[in-house]
Amino acid sequence: MTSPALLTPSLAPSLARLDSLIEWASFAYGWPPDRDEGWYRVEAFLNPGIRTMVLEHMLVSPYAGAPRKVVGNYLFRDVIGYPLILAGYLFMAERRVPVLSHNTMVHCTERLDGLRLLETHAFVLPKDPWAGQPDIEVLPNEQALTDALFSEVRRTCEPLIRAFRVEKLVASANAWGSILDSLAYGFEHAGRHGRSLDAAWLDWTRTIAGRSFPTRHRPRRFQYEIEGESGECWIRAGCCLWYTTTQAKNDPEQRYCGTCRLMPDNERLRLLIDYQQNRADEPGSAS
Repeated sequence: MTSPALLTPSLAPSLARLDSLIEWASFAYGWPPDRDEGWYRVEAFLNPGIRTMVLEHMLVSPYAGAPRKVVGNYLFRDVIGYPLILAGYLFMAERRVPVLSHNTMVHCTERLDGLRLLETHAFVLPKDPWAGQPDIEVLPNEQALTDALFSEVRRTCEPLIRAFRVEKLVASANAWGSILDSLAYGFEHAGRHGRSLDAAWLDWTRTIAGRSFPTRHRPRRFQYEIEGESGECWIRAGCCLWYTTTQAKNDPEQRYCGTCRLMPDNERLRLLIDYQQNRADEPGSAS
C-alpha cells in the first residue's frame, strides 16, 4: 500500500485572483525578487526609523502639503489594509485564514501600492483539501476558524496601533474602524465577484456578530437605485481624515470621500448620480 502523496499548498492562485479584482494595488505570492526594492515586512513599521522614512517620503510625494497626521493615518491604513483585505477575501471566498504576522510585505513607491504573502501558512476546516498538509492547521469548525481570523487580526494590528499612537498618527477607535473596513472590503470583493453582495453582507454580519471592538462604528451597507439600475457600496467605519485638509475644506463640491460615514446619504447619492452621468458622457460609452 502506497502512502498518500504529500501536497505542497500554495495560495498563489488566490493572490492572483484578488490581484485581478483590484486595480489600485498589486497582490502577489512569495518573496520579492532580489532587485525589487521598496518592500518592507509589515512588522518593519514598528521601527520608528522606517516609519518616519516612509512617511517623509509620502509627504514629499504624492501628499505634498498635506498635514503629517493625515498622511500618517493614510500610511497606517495601507500597512494594515492590504493584509486584511486578503484575509477577508480568503475567509469569504475559500474559508481559509492565512497567517499574517511575520508573513506579509508591503511595497512603497510614491505610496504603498502592493502586498506579498510570503508563505502558505494557514488555518482551514476539516474538509479542506489541504487538511493534513505541511504548515496547515486544521480547526474543528467555523467558530474556531473565525476565532483564528480575529486572532491574526489582533496579532498583526495591535502592535502597529501602539507604534503609530506614539507619534499621534492614529487614534485607537479610528484605527479599529479602519481595520474592520479592510476586512469587510475583502468580503465585499469576494461577494461582488463571487456568490453575491447579499451573501457577502450576510457572511460579514455573521462573522462579527457577538464580537466587541474598541470602536463604536461598523461598516455599513448602502444600496441605491439610479435610473432603474441598482448598485451599492459599503460605507466605512474608519475615517481617512481627508475632510480636515485645507483642500477638502475649500472644495465646494465634495468635502468627504464617497464612502465616508460623515457624508449624508442624499449627498452621497448625488455624487453617485454625477459619477454615472459623467461615465455615460465619456467617449466610447454606450448611448
